[in-house]
Amino acid sequence: MPNFFDLTLPQLTAYLEAKGHKAFRSKQLWKWVYQKSIVNTQEMSDLSQGFQAQIPEYFSWHLPKIVKHWLSKDGTLKFLLNTSDGLPFESVLIPSKGRLTICLSSEVGCNLACDFCFTGKQKLKRRLKVSEIVGQVFLLRQFLFARPEILYDLLKLTGQKLFVDAPGQPKNQKLWLEENKAKNLEDIIPWQASLHAHAPIGNIVFMGMGEPLDNEENVFNSISILKEQLGFNYSGKKITLSTVGLVDKIPLVVKAGVRLAVSLNASNDNIRTSIMPINKKWNIETLLNACNDYVKKTGELVTFEYVLLKGITDSLESAEELYALTKRVPCKINLIPFNPHPGSNYETPSASAVDKFHQALYKKGAQVLLRRRMGSDIYAACGQLTSLNENMH
Repeated sequence: MPNFFDLTLPQLTAYLEAKGHKAFRSKQLWKWVYQKSIVNTQEMSDLSQGFQAQIPEYFSWHLPKIVKHWLSKDGTLKFLLNTSDGLPFESVLIPSKGRLTICLSSEVGCNLACDFCFTGKQKLKRRLKVSEIVGQVFLLRQFLFARPEILYDLLKLTGQKLFVDAPGQPKNQKLWLEENKAKNLEDIIPWQASLHAHAPIGNIVFMGMGEPLDNEENVFNSISILKEQLGFNYSGKKITLSTVGLVDKIPLVVKAGVRLAVSLNASNDNIRTSIMPINKKWNIETLLNACNDYVKKTGELVTFEYVLLKGITDSLESAEELYALTKRVPCKINLIPFNPHPGSNYETPSASAVDKFHQALYKKGAQVLLRRRMGSDIYAACGQLTSLNENMH
């Protein structure tokens, strides 16, 4: 018996047709689950009673479980989830101006062993299933609407307006919450069912635990579900997949129609190999060629992520080298000051060193952004996710 949440819409359609049902049944079921967050078949009012009765014989409905969550002083929310076989992993909700981003994990642990990454310190335990990847979006949306006080605070941080269907009002009439209308907070509690279709999670990044391209089948099936117009309906421009540089699988990102981020993190092969073992297999030159192919085929910029490690990757010479490398690829650069974690021998550069590095690139005309450190106080920032010790936060 398949898990409903492991199936893409074409897979669901083929499965139900093999059971003797018309294709429209899969679309009906899909809309109830992914548009309205309803999994109780008795509430699916447009399904025939006969079909409703058969559904429990067709599918299981397993999702991960949220074990606990932590709230950062900057509004970032980190979640510890467990798989059905008891493996812990983490997801993060990150508020910023105008948007709320979910950072998804694709594996429990990671085999690529980047030396500065906390996840890389734990060996791969298992690749996450489609249901465990999509389930992060599904469950965190549910969490927000079960906790309207948290949702409201996030809306204030992002400056977003939340449109909801108002029960008892004319069809298609919308109400919105605004930061200066706190009285509406109590009003949204009875509307949770209709709120699910208007969740404010606008951006998805595969930047959590694991290497997405090391779990490509499940990750790209998850992306198919997230992009499906009858369900979550995320645009490919709202989904970013980050990789350490599995060059042979970057063409799959092109096919999926999502944005590409590459963890470059060094300005030459000697440094990159010392902190990222993957560079022994695919060096920077090979990686940049693959990135150029992505740009030519998609018309999208590549984002290069660059972790600033004190005394290793933060020199002005490194900035010069980084510019010389990246000017060959239409790109933008995200600078990420190292986020410390237990057991690490690396240090964060001084604010002055970070600023000088940033300015050196900016003055040369690079499209460069210094990423804000979000959630570092709860180990939710870049490179800090783990399932090694859930009690350390």
